[in-house]
Amino acid sequence: MLREEPRFLDGTPGTAADVAFTYETFKEQGHPQLQVELTHLDAAEAADERTVTLRFNGNQSDRTILTVVQMPIISKAFFEANDFTDTGLDPVLGSGPYKVGRLSQGVFVEYDRVEKYWGKDFGFAVGQSNFDKLRIEFYRSRVAAFEAFKKGEVYWREEFTSKTWALDYDFPAVNDGRVFKGEFPGEKIARFQAWAVNTRRDKLKAPRTVQGINHCFDFEWTRENLFYGSYERGQSFFSNSEFIAKGEPQGEELALLQSLKSPLPEGTLGSVPGMPVSNGSGSDRTLLRKANQLFAAAGWTRDGGQLVDGNGQPFTVEILIRSPTFERILAPFVANLKRLGVQASILLVDPAQFRRRLDTFDFDMVGSAFNLGAVPTAASLENFFGSATRDREGSRNYSGISNPAVDELIEMVARADNIEELTVRLTALDRVLRNLHSWIPNWNGATHRVAHWDLFGMPAEKPDYDFPVETTWWWDAEKAAKLDR
Repeated sequence: MLREEPRFLDGTPGTAADVAFTYETFKEQGHPQLQVELTHLDAAEAADERTVTLRFNGNQSDRTILTVVQMPIISKAFFEANDFTDTGLDPVLGSGPYKVGRLSQGVFVEYDRVEKYWGKDFGFAVGQSNFDKLRIEFYRSRVAAFEAFKKGEVYWREEFTSKTWALDYDFPAVNDGRVFKGEFPGEKIARFQAWAVNTRRDKLKAPRTVQGINHCFDFEWTRENLFYGSYERGQSFFSNSEFIAKGEPQGEELALLQSLKSPLPEGTLGSVPGMPVSNGSGSDRTLLRKANQLFAAAGWTRDGGQLVDGNGQPFTVEILIRSPTFERILAPFVANLKRLGVQASILLVDPAQFRRRLDTFDFDMVGSAFNLGAVPTAASLENFFGSATRDREGSRNYSGISNPAVDELIEMVARADNIEELTVRLTALDRVLRNLHSWIPNWNGATHRVAHWDLFGMPAEKPDYDFPVETTWWWDAEKAAKLDR
């Protein structure tokens, strides 16, 4: 049953027909990530103007509906007049507290607050959407963006480069207090950051090949020399959560793994794999020797100074990036791979090409960071790791996982009746995924590193599960007046 109040920005009411149209359109023509979320939705039907029925196939989890109802609702009338698949700069008709204002493609976009927003007095909206205007600036380089912030052309910035955070926030506005620099706690949600190794490619499908590549990354040296002591080495697909596999499987987790119909990856019932730990020299001989052994076990042989496969083809690995910031971090990694005879390289592309290559899985290795939420859903897990998304362009199954044990565990996650069952099943899934050796965890940060001009008010406590600056902060006129003096 729909509320009577919802309105699109042209004043037309949001009806059950719009809701039904939204789900049917997303399921048939939406982005693959939306299609995965709607896998078990058979039909959406408008019974009358305010009543909509969602019919599922029975395989959905109890949490599926919670995911589905968070999707934005689009106007049926608008998309009957406009092709849903077309791209362009004409704003889509929305129903939220902001509307698209001025914009310049590739330069900036502004969002103007809707004065007569239909939901402003409801509990879910009270205390939010406080800014009259939100403006997002786009820059081709991080250096240019940082310089704009220093000049006061940009008011708020989250810093993702540890070198910049450690060395470059030493300018007058920081020193005299006009700019705040500090850290906010991270969210209490499962997350992972890693390099996806594209196992669709024959040269990278052997787990020992991926393990060998992993042994060439010296995190300890990188942390000390390039990260200025920031970050910890990633281990799990569910970092920062209760779902991390540890040691050997015991009790209910062991029983669950042994009950699976599908074969388990090699090593699953042993101690969970951990990331290699170096001596911090940058080229740890012990780790490189182990990497060489792993490459040999995967079938790579040496032809002069190069590793080649059984057909004499050289072992090549190209790491795809979209920012030159990563070149300095990856250079020592690439140097170690070359030392062992791998023709390793870094490919820097623009953001549009980067996106296309991700969507079509056109890469050898690529780095990605993801949040899986406080309670990962089966649909999101399938998007990252399910066999059904291995060849679905636009999915996040970047490494090309297609494993029946993984699929079986994801189905079990969907059917978990309580948090205890869910924890056991997610922990088992983490263990299986880590033994597939198709992603290489790299590093994780525990906080948000933020700098902003002292113009804002904010809640006394940050929410545990989100960092909604643009919705819960506000412009403080008194602070702004002091800053202008």
